[in-house]
Order: sequence, then C-alpha cells, then structure tokens
Amino acid sequence: MIEALDLHDIFGIGHSAGATDLLLAARLKPGRFSRLFVMEPTIMDPRARTDDGLSDKGAASVQGVLRRQAEFDSAAAAFQRFRTAPAFAVWSEAALWAYVQHGFETQGDGRVRLKCRPEIEAAMLRPIFEAMEQVYAGDERGNPFASLAAIDCPVRVATAESSWDVYKQMAARAVGLIPGASQWTFDGVGHCVAQEAPELLLQALAAFEAETANVGRIDRNALLVGRNELKA
Repeated sequence: MIEALDLHDIFGIGHSAGATDLLLAARLKPGRFSRLFVMEPTIMDPRARTDDGLSDKGAASVQGVLRRQAEFDSAAAAFQRFRTAPAFAVWSEAALWAYVQHGFETQGDGRVRLKCRPEIEAAMLRPIFEAMEQVYAGDERGNPFASLAAIDCPVRVATAESSWDVYKQMAARAVGLIPGASQWTFDGVGHCVAQEAPELLLQALAAFEAETANVGRIDRNALLVGRNELKA
C-alpha cells in the first residue's frame, strides 16, 4: 500500500501485532515514516530465543480460537454477545459497534459472519504466541526482530496500566531493541486502549506529534554510540 500510493511522511499508529507490522514496515521502507506510535507491540528479543517450542498453554490458546463462534443471527445479536464477554466488556459502545459493523459480513439469510474466520485467526496467533514466549524462529527470511535497531524515525512505545504483564515485557523488549525509543503509559486502561478510552490515545498522539515536530531522520550510529556510553 505504501508503494502503490507512494506514501511519505507517515505517522504510523499501531496496536499489538499491528504495531509489530508497522515497526517491520518502517524497517523495510526507510524514509517513509515520520514517526511511529506503537501500543504494546508483539516483540521478542532474538538474542534470548529458546528452542523449547510453543508451550502447552500457548498451543491451547491458539487451538481455543478454533472454537470461537463465527456466526450470529444478526448484528444486534453479535453485539449483545460481545457486550457481555470479558474481553470486550470495557470497550466503548461506539468501538464495539464499529467492530460488529466492519468485522462481520452479512449472509444471504440475514445472519452475520466474522470476516476473520477462526482458522485464519488461529494461524495468525501462533507466531504471536511464539514471539511472546521467545520461541519464534522466523520464516525463510529469518528472524526479523534484530533489524528493528535500524528504524530511522522517532518511535514511542506505549503500555497500558491494566494490561497483562507479558505486554509490558514485550514493550520493554521493543525499547531495548530500538535505539532512542521513548515510552508512554496509559493509566487506568487495559490492552485495547483505543477501544476503551480513545480520548487518552488522541491526547498521547498529539503530545508525541508536538514533541517530534522538528525531529528529522535519526542517526542510528550516533544513538548506538550514545547508548554504549550510557552503559559504560
């Protein structure tokens, strides 16, 4: 999409595995992004990778997605089902309706079905859990995470006060891999910040844009030297 639309000066905003996608895109397309605001990205430290394979708990979580209900009698029925689910209970009304309206497709009989089928979601989740557990080996191109050190724009890594500890751990890994990355914490909310408290996200984005308005391309060599000096 970046190439097809010839996009430049991109303010990248990403969440969870989508945040990881943005970080990798910025690495693959240097000079295209002006800044990146990433919320609890899925990150592993390739220097600490293990060969144990996905744990039984992680594998069970992936398999559990296959049992997810994919069809409902109507959009209203889907909304009511998700409204009572713990994972969606704290979402704003508008965010949950947006998910139902855009995440489902209407069938010929009026029923609605998830666009992202459970089998597709399970296939997507496996490498995410592997990164969480430090066992991701990469694909035929290798493990991509070490390359994040070459990102050439300001990066802010955000965490949420009420999210799981593993998300905070992965955010710390991201900060450790990306020289010069700054940090932000959302108070009183969980992993899905944009869906729970969009006003907090907008405030954080405005602050980051203001702080980086006059920042140009980052000299990675200078940052690495500076970091080594701090360690010394």
